[in-house]
Amino acid sequence: MIDVSSYIGSLPKRSCRLTLEEMIALAKRHGIKYMVVSHTSSHLSRSPLYGNKVVAEISRKYRELYAAIVVNPSLLIDKSIVSSDKIRVIRVSPLYHGYSLVNEKYSKKLAEIIVETELPLHIPLRLHFTEPYQVKVLDVREFALKNRDLGIIVGGFNYDLLLEVISFLGNLDNVYLEISLLQSYRGVETLVDVMGADRILFGTNMPFSYPLASILKVTKAEISEKFKRMILEENAKKLIGIN
Repeated sequence: MIDVSSYIGSLPKRSCRLTLEEMIALAKRHGIKYMVVSHTSSHLSRSPLYGNKVVAEISRKYRELYAAIVVNPSLLIDKSIVSSDKIRVIRVSPLYHGYSLVNEKYSKKLAEIIVETELPLHIPLRLHFTEPYQVKVLDVREFALKNRDLGIIVGGFNYDLLLEVISFLGNLDNVYLEISLLQSYRGVETLVDVMGADRILFGTNMPFSYPLASILKVTKAEISEKFKRMILEENAKKLIGIN
């Protein structure tokens, strides 16, 4: 399994109770081979530089970890960090960084960064259940429609936004949906029925959520074993380039 949505650090209302080694051990215990992590300080602070440097360093130290760096398009990006082969995803936090995803100036700059780095963009609608939604689904749709060549991962949604996410993003072939915060009866089955299995990604929201919850969403879903393998690992391999 490949977890495309994990974090290092703490949130204002959700502290991290695991050391990094404990989180890696927990993932291994449940069969998760790799995790893509960003640092919460990169999301919560206006400048993501410190957190990006931390995840870049630890991803080189631990083979199980790949890094997602957080970009604030109003600031310069540290290109030396992006050059690491362990950096596989760009993440954004518009609310905390004080910009709108549909502001022409910042959306253009963000698209340029994604094109230059050749990395997929991950937009967490929120970081955890205790955190506010930071991006509107319609704003994501507008950005995705303007940038049809970019691979865009959208996560952080629950049952309250499921219909909106499916309605406005489900038919966009450059948008992938990540299920870490989705707690909905037959939620995975619904996504597969509407958009197929090839654009659904597995994520856990560790260390703020227990990984088994996300695993069971997929393994107990009434879908084919082929679709389960796609969601748990194969789709991430293709999109993010993890072998």
